[in-house]
Amino acid sequence: MALGRVDRIALVVADLDGAARELKQLFDIELHIHDVESMRSRVGLCDEGFELIEPYARPAAAGTAGGGTLAAIGLRVDDLEEARARMAAHGRELTSEIESPGGIRELFYANGLAGLPVVLAAYADGRFATEAGATKPGPFTPRWISGGPSET
Repeated sequence: MALGRVDRIALVVADLDGAARELKQLFDIELHIHDVESMRSRVGLCDEGFELIEPYARPAAAGTAGGGTLAAIGLRVDDLEEARARMAAHGRELTSEIESPGGIRELFYANGLAGLPVVLAAYADGRFATEAGATKPGPFTPRWISGGPSET
């Protein structure tokens, strides 16, 4: 049984609306954009394997050369608690944990894999944005379980 597989890549971008427009025009990919106040950003989610994030306030040096900055590598795991235990056994400290409006729990490790940020999540049908509740209109407000803005 495979423990995990790459599910999505999250990138910080300077122009989320422009990226969404180009994805739709060029590839007919619908990016579902939400203001996520608790994360101080706008987030575009889709079921095609990536997530785009536009922070409300961008650091001066971020995303300069026209490309995005890696926010996280998303791994879909079969058993979230087993993955949590494996990360702890390898000395990885959990940075934060959230639950999406659709009920998906995500574990974020700022130093998860070779110094890269990693998000671990377990869910049923392989369509992240759909199961996370991001394709529904209205507010998209994750519930912080640990490591939320008030703790940082």
